[in-house]
Amino acid sequence: MDEIFVVTSGSGGRIVIYNENYFPVFSLGAGRGAVAPRDIEKDAAGRFYIVQSATENSPACVSVYNAAMFKERDIALDQPEIEGLGEETFVPQSIAVAPDGRLYITLANVRGVLVMKTDGTFSHWLRPQDMVYAAGPAPANEEEEEKAGEEEEPEEPEFDIDLSTLPEELRPRRSAAYPPEEAGPKLGPVLPSSVRIDSHGNIFVLSAETSKVYVFNTNEELLFSFGEKGGAEGKMSQPRDLVIDENRNAVYIADYMRHTVLIYERSGRFLYEFGGQGNSPGWFMFPLNLDLDRQGHLLVSDLFNMRVQVLNVDFKYRFPLFQVPFVQEDAGGLQPMTWKEQQRYFAPGGFDPGSHAGSGEDGPGNAGDRIRGAVM
Repeated sequence: MDEIFVVTSGSGGRIVIYNENYFPVFSLGAGRGAVAPRDIEKDAAGRFYIVQSATENSPACVSVYNAAMFKERDIALDQPEIEGLGEETFVPQSIAVAPDGRLYITLANVRGVLVMKTDGTFSHWLRPQDMVYAAGPAPANEEEEEKAGEEEEPEEPEFDIDLSTLPEELRPRRSAAYPPEEAGPKLGPVLPSSVRIDSHGNIFVLSAETSKVYVFNTNEELLFSFGEKGGAEGKMSQPRDLVIDENRNAVYIADYMRHTVLIYERSGRFLYEFGGQGNSPGWFMFPLNLDLDRQGHLLVSDLFNMRVQVLNVDFKYRFPLFQVPFVQEDAGGLQPMTWKEQQRYFAPGGFDPGSHAGSGEDGPGNAGDRIRGAVM
């Protein structure tokens, strides 16, 4: 029915349903059991799965609704059979439903993706492995944040937003403390931020900890990973969500701290990025979640601007005629290219943040040759 479901989290969270003209037609709240929703997904049969965080009166769970948005049952996430949750407080972040009905759930502060069977019983953990610090990055304390705020003046104006209304994991941090350098990173399971599944059953797991996407096939065999941590173009500081555009063969990723959306080819090649910190159309203040409607418009939940932006994103692929990007041949055979060598062939270009956005017209210069994001 081309409906758009917008989930609002925190105190008094609810789900607001908009029609194809972006007009609100229905609101699902505590009266129908949506007490603390965090994410929603639909299966092939038309049932909806809503992951909910714990409240004073209810534990964290997955609520199953029928097509008329009436609750059928709750699947508890604190089952004794689920090993590996530990004693730390866990908060559901995202959910994806596989073609066979299995549920894939990411939980804040928990390493790995929780996999549950269709009947709601525990199946196993899907744990992408990478070089990580055992404890993960620790958030800066309030004293460090105040000190950082005194030393540096923000370039953007302050927005009058009460951070206490945001869940703890959504509050931006100025800095992060890591374990001592001599401890060093070790191979271990990553902290996932989001999980999505395409129509072929391939599983895409995004980690803000490593700034990588781990792609698995339907048998949960790792196919490849892509992404690089950093603050420059083409890198990710704190990616929070992704969406797969199968029509354009692309993956969009929201970078929470760099206020941008990055576009990758589905095989992992970086294409473009757009956005920037601000409150004008096409600019973002901590973009959190992404989705696509049936017309191919990109929906971005712009957290601190308290809005959802609807973007018409157009871009062109640039492949060389006789050279596969990211691979070159030398005396040792096929070798990966360096970043500068990749740019010779793949040329993501660049533009001022926000210059891509407009009312359907190209931005300054030849930005339209690279990417255009029109705000609907």
